Amino acid sequence: KQYSKSYSNFDIVSMSALVFVFTGNMLREFSKRLKEVEYSSNQWICRAGEDADDFYLLKEGKIGIYIPDETHGEKFLCFQQPICHFGESAFNAFEDEVPIRTASIMALEDSKVLVLQEKDRLVFMRLFGLEPEDMADMLQLGITELLRQVPFLTNINDR
Repeated sequence: KQYSKSYSNFDIVSMSALVFVFTGNMLREFSKRLKEVEYSSNQWICRAGEDADDFYLLKEGKIGIYIPDETHGEKFLCFQQPICHFGESAFNAFEDEVPIRTASIMALEDSKVLVLQEKDRLVFMRLFGLEPEDMADMLQLGITELLRQVPFLTNINDR
């Protein structure tokens, strides 16, 4: 969306589910480590079967999520618009064991994505003494709290 061009990385992170679980200092440090990457319409951002070592926040544009099907192709699952995140399985990665992506993501229109690369994720986690399971739990809590902001979902359970 056009409005996002004026937003900083910190602004984008502050509008995501992470705002509910990160301290102000964590938000700043996380934001500093994000790299903006541009993708053209119909360009793959990541593919199922690849190492899931990066985390993404969609800043601008529209993405499609595709899952493998039984014919070894991929079928469209849904689309997402800003501000959404994907690649959260990266937070379950240990330095010597990286999960495999279970979905593919394509830019459905020209898009800007903020990427937290593996090396920056590990520095951030060390800085705050976080283990992979801590990050995964924090992200899930943030998502739940974000959903609670929707009027008809105010009573959603934590799990």
